[in-house]
Amino acid sequence: MGNGGEKVWWAKVLKHYRKTKSDFDLYFWRAYWDFRFMVWDVNKRTPAMMYDRLNVVKATSPADKSYHIYINCLSFYEFYHGPTYNPIHVYGPKFKTD
Repeated sequence: MGNGGEKVWWAKVLKHYRKTKSDFDLYFWRAYWDFRFMVWDVNKRTPAMMYDRLNVVKATSPADKSYHIYINCLSFYEFYHGPTYNPIHVYGPKFKTD
């Protein structure tokens, strides 16, 4: 009981748990959001509506969760319906072209 083997054993279990959980989450994450986007599409929610509902205009950066969800929703919608109105072009960051 005190030879330090418990720590090594627990670290291996934790490592395998984290790897399995990561793989599991990655596998189901895409299917979950595709289903949510499909439901939004059936309910006639356009990306412009979701821009307002997710409050993307107040997103602090592209790493923000709402911004990330909105971009995925937009790409899903455009894949099935073609190009659509994107409020980010109007309200998004402006880059200098000089």
